[in-house]
Amino acid sequence: MKSPKGFGQGNATYKNKIIYKAKNIENLKKKAAIFLSKSQYKKVEVIYLKLIEQGVKDSVIFNDLCKIYLKQGKIKNAIKILKIYTKFNPRIPSLLSNLGHLLKDIGSYVESINYLESALEVEPNNHKDLVALAFCYQEVGDLNKAKVINQKLIEIDSNCAIHLNNMGVIHEKMGNLQKAKNFFQQALSKNPNLAQSIFSLTQLIDISKEQEWEKRLFSEDILKNQSNINLVCLYKARSNLLHKRKNYEKSGQYLKVANNIRKNIYPYTITEITDKSKILEAKSNQLKHKEMKTKTSKMYIFIVGMPRSGSTLIESIINMNKEIYALGETNILEESFIEWENSNCHRQISSLEDLYQFNINKLTNKPDITTNKWLYNYQYAGIIANQITNSKIIHCYRNPLDNILSLYRVHFDKGHNYASSLIDCAKVYIDQDNIMSKYKEKYRSQIYSLNYDKLVKNPRKVIKDLIRWISFDWKDSYLSPHLSNRSVLTASRLQVRQPIYTKSSGGWKNYRTILRPAIEIITNNVKYKDLINEI
Repeated sequence: MKSPKGFGQGNATYKNKIIYKAKNIENLKKKAAIFLSKSQYKKVEVIYLKLIEQGVKDSVIFNDLCKIYLKQGKIKNAIKILKIYTKFNPRIPSLLSNLGHLLKDIGSYVESINYLESALEVEPNNHKDLVALAFCYQEVGDLNKAKVINQKLIEIDSNCAIHLNNMGVIHEKMGNLQKAKNFFQQALSKNPNLAQSIFSLTQLIDISKEQEWEKRLFSEDILKNQSNINLVCLYKARSNLLHKRKNYEKSGQYLKVANNIRKNIYPYTITEITDKSKILEAKSNQLKHKEMKTKTSKMYIFIVGMPRSGSTLIESIINMNKEIYALGETNILEESFIEWENSNCHRQISSLEDLYQFNINKLTNKPDITTNKWLYNYQYAGIIANQITNSKIIHCYRNPLDNILSLYRVHFDKGHNYASSLIDCAKVYIDQDNIMSKYKEKYRSQIYSLNYDKLVKNPRKVIKDLIRWISFDWKDSYLSPHLSNRSVLTASRLQVRQPIYTKSSGGWKNYRTILRPAIEIITNNVKYKDLINEI
């Protein structure tokens, strides 16, 4: 029986096309290999992307392209490539692990958790992945899951000082301060020179009475073979001890050493902050005011201002109301705005408010009232007031020199890189104060000015005024935020575990000498003329 007309010819043509395509792919791969050996990465990238578009699933191509992007610092490009490859091979643990770690590095913790958990389903005792997963759960505020994972790590290796230290940090954030202290001490029993545990203990115990600590902390041996990040911890730990002994001059000297090291670790440009404020102010002025909804059960509370301005205390006070969900320090407002601006509203979610609510729903489906404590939302205050109905903005501020000193003294795990410079702290303080003054003139009814110094002097009056402004019913529990069992992730987590106190007000006077660069900038500004009499 003869084949249908043209069948054999068509089949041969099809085979020839496959052979041609295969040869072409091999030729392109050979070319890419030559370019790769010469470090001509752009040419390699062009060829590999072309091959991927043609449906080539060769692991070498994806791995090489990922390495090229990472060498160039293009982490997001590397992530995109790995995501494409996971669609072909969704169960390769090393691939899922790499994706999880890269996502962690750029701060996409929720997505990182998904990939790391998938990798751990295949290799449940992968040490590196368990450490990363515990870290991500800490960052998203799920401390119970972080604790469970870290406990598993301790069971796998009970002699690892880092795991014991990390468990201490988790308990510290949960408010279990005695347990935290115990874990830090256990960590030091395994590694007496572990900088992170030493620093944490200087905050948790009265170290000024412990001679053994003094000898260890001020010995030259403890500084040997330490990374720069660890040296920052140790010098700030020394400063903490001297501060408790009221030896402020020497405490300031160690602060200066620590912050000079940190400045080199985390370079930054201060104009990135000040220029951004101007750009967002201009955008705020260009936006058409959003019409208020007639009825809504939603309320969006934004706490803004400088770090170390009392914002964590205010968040804790407000969140004594059990109907509120604390988003913490999450940058979803800015992420929502960028997405909304780039989309030009050509989407089902057509308003910034709807998109912001959509992104909140990814984190929780609980209450209608949320607090957002991403402090740099002060730059977005005009856009928030303009575009988000039923939004309330609480601007926290305090004596600028106390604020600057607190920034300079604290040890930030990440971010706030300008805090290593007294001059730049002063510039950022003035920037946020100036921009908020403008927004308060325009959106007075939506912005509440919260003076931390007045709060600690007369907490009942100030807190009652704040609660009345938010339109909550009064409860005496608002006066005792230190009794809350909520987790606190910020650098102020120890302070909010204590009753409201005034001892930090006016503390800048003890560091008058080291604060001179900031004092000069602040007192040259007419807004702070009242401070001149104190100096």
